[in-house]
Amino acid sequence: MSTIEKKIAGLLQKYDVLLGFLAISIIAFQLRWHLYPHETADYSFFMKSWIAQLMEHPGLSGIGQNIGEYNVPYMLFLAIVGRTSFDDLYEIKNLSVLFDFLGSAAAVLLLSKIKGTKLLTPQNLLAYSVLLLVPNTFLNSAFWGQCDFIYVTFLLLCTYFLVKENYPAAMIFYGIALAFKLQAIFFLPVLLIYYFASRKVNILHFLWIPLVFFIMDLPAIIAGRGLSDTLNIYRAQTDIYKQLTMNCPNLFVFMPGDYELFSKLGIWTAFAIFMVSAFVIARQGIRDNKQLVLLALWSAMVCIYFLPAMHERYVFICCIFSILWAFLYRKDWWIAVGINFVTLLSSANYLFKVDIMEMKYLALANLVLLGAITIRLFFQYPAVAPVPATTPVTESAPEVKPEGNRKSAKKHA
Repeated sequence: MSTIEKKIAGLLQKYDVLLGFLAISIIAFQLRWHLYPHETADYSFFMKSWIAQLMEHPGLSGIGQNIGEYNVPYMLFLAIVGRTSFDDLYEIKNLSVLFDFLGSAAAVLLLSKIKGTKLLTPQNLLAYSVLLLVPNTFLNSAFWGQCDFIYVTFLLLCTYFLVKENYPAAMIFYGIALAFKLQAIFFLPVLLIYYFASRKVNILHFLWIPLVFFIMDLPAIIAGRGLSDTLNIYRAQTDIYKQLTMNCPNLFVFMPGDYELFSKLGIWTAFAIFMVSAFVIARQGIRDNKQLVLLALWSAMVCIYFLPAMHERYVFICCIFSILWAFLYRKDWWIAVGINFVTLLSSANYLFKVDIMEMKYLALANLVLLGAITIRLFFQYPAVAPVPATTPVTESAPEVKPEGNRKSAKKHA
């Protein structure tokens, strides 16, 4: 081997993990690029129409009108898309795919912080690869054109700063996540339970959430949309869909279609579960930083299973956090596989019009997975063994024999 070859081999060996990250990123993007041309009904009937309506108003002023179902940040993005000369569908997917990579990087950052390792490790490379190549990720962004990894990315950063105990930053990133999608509300119980259990967060830190949300909505208000109308976009969203479940394998698969009755039952059931759980975890305390990831997964699964009007794609947050948990606690790898597999099958119903398995069986599978996560969180959590308290070592006084023993010893002598 020549000197140059040895140097090249040395560099490859030195930067092998970094090159692995680069290679996986290229492969993951190429995979997504081939899916870009596909146009789903969500784009054809909704986003395309919203962009056309936004284009009827000069500049970006369209965001000041009651157009679309998304909150202001994403509608502002669609308004910008409409004003550029590039293909609208490709631009929408570009943003979603960008956050596939940013979200996977944020997940690796969180894993490294929790485990106390460097970023560029083979295990982190494996986690990055799984997150980018799992079908639910690239189908959501490059095939479907959805934006679920955007808000999940900011939730991952929120969790990262919770672990760092930088609570203002955590609340800021949560506010950004909530401004992008209402489904960020699935993470709110984590913040509230953490507040009561850790006793480290100042309640004033929570004020960052509405402040950031307001700032993110400010462009629409400046463009002329009423303050009340702008801040009530999410409330209006909840009034649009009056179905117990929208292709989501949850509790409502087994119930008749009485929305008013059963939706309230589900909401109050979820509320009761969170109240009891907050009490239990507040007494136990947060045992370690890994538990935050498990708590986030459990919270999202409870919301998905018991709240009405859930789409199948809302389970995306569970797919990501279950993979994170699998890398933190390898024995639960089957939970990540199960959640991602059930989600893939339910999404195939809509995306490919393929009914591989009846929804009631998928709902039962999700119930089993939720039960396993609940048992792990509350009854079998793999907590780190507490370090035994050290007690100061004191020198013992030399043993002094009783006087009587000395006298008897002399007599015997």
